[in-house]
Amino acid sequence: MPQIIGLLLAGGRGRRFDPSGQHNKLLACLPDGQTVLHASCRNMLAWVDRLVVVTGSQITVLRQALQDLDVDWIECASVDQGIGATLKAGVSQTAPGLGWLVGLADMPFVAPQTYRVMVETLRGGARLARPVLAGQPGHPVACAAGLRPELSRLSANAGLSTLAHLDPDAMQAVNVDDGGCVRDIDLPGDLPGALTLFPSAGPG
Repeated sequence: MPQIIGLLLAGGRGRRFDPSGQHNKLLACLPDGQTVLHASCRNMLAWVDRLVVVTGSQITVLRQALQDLDVDWIECASVDQGIGATLKAGVSQTAPGLGWLVGLADMPFVAPQTYRVMVETLRGGARLARPVLAGQPGHPVACAAGLRPELSRLSANAGLSTLAHLDPDAMQAVNVDDGGCVRDIDLPGDLPGALTLFPSAGPG
């Protein structure tokens, strides 16, 4: 049984990135040639026993972009209902011995030391923990396996922070010096150099 399972949530449509829906922001290229999704997966893969990408109807094109990485997939039919639906799908179909490391697929800049400290925090007995940069909460979020019942009751538009609101003592803040833990790709201008290039395989 994998002790720590990484859940990479990739269910968003990215309409702010491309309102036309022609391009999937997760397939946009970074300066090193990797797609946003590939970099996010590769960065987390080194720190978990198993990595699962949770997405919706775009699963086929996303899988094609990650053929070289050892990741598993969960297709969630209700991703459009909110991030909580995507999270619950991942939790319900995985069973880690220790817990989950939950990240967002559009956050390819998280530093290795942040993954390391979050894994150490989970192994140290934390029920729920997240990196914090100068007071700003970031990702990935560590969540103990014992919180499965609480996670299963989350509403479709609620995330892990909801658990912290319900139980303020549950969420442990881990201060880090990593701008990548709060940096996502929301708009084309969020890409380094404002790149909007896509691989030759075509848009998602």
